Amino acid sequence: MLLFWAVMFFAVFINTVTSRALAKFEGVILVLHLFGFFAVLIPLVYFGPHGDASVFVDFLNEGNWPTQALSFFVGLPAAVFCLIGADSAVHMSEEIQRASTVVPQALMLSLVINGVLGFAMVLALMFCIGNVDAALGATETLGYPFLEIFLQAVNSVTGACLMAGLVVVLDICSTVGDSAAASRMLWSFPRDRGTPFWQVLSKSQK
Repeated sequence: MLLFWAVMFFAVFINTVTSRALAKFEGVILVLHLFGFFAVLIPLVYFGPHGDASVFVDFLNEGNWPTQALSFFVGLPAAVFCLIGADSAVHMSEEIQRASTVVPQALMLSLVINGVLGFAMVLALMFCIGNVDAALGATETLGYPFLEIFLQAVNSVTGACLMAGLVVVLDICSTVGDSAAASRMLWSFPRDRGTPFWQVLSKSQK
């Protein structure tokens, strides 16, 4: 719980105290995002165990869902997580110059870049997952199979922690953009008298 609040305070700090540097901050995170992709993918593919074509034809229902189709759709959101937040630019459109062209470009670039990177990472994880039962049943990874996959791949706690650290840092930094879009909406709706207590929520500091 304390970590949750620490991340939230970090996002609030970036969006308030250093709000003028938000665009530059997001630019740095984009570079880290692209660098982090290769920093995780290369060790995973190079050092990890390699599977075969069966990863495309074998289906597991480890959740014991009634049908394989239901199991597939329950697991689908995890695979499309890389596309979450692509609509944030729309919520910030009133703050963007030339929004009619910049926002659609941002949406399409976000979908293309993250779609390609996400699909590539899914393929890499499928081919390098190693022992599936060990990844799902590992207790020392606190219920996060990807940590066990990293550990199996590089066979080093330090290496796995560095790879996981990049993922955690990017997750934390994504909260900054999410909170910026959410707070902008929380101000916009009360401004149009669309929420309870709009008189209070619509006020902004000049």
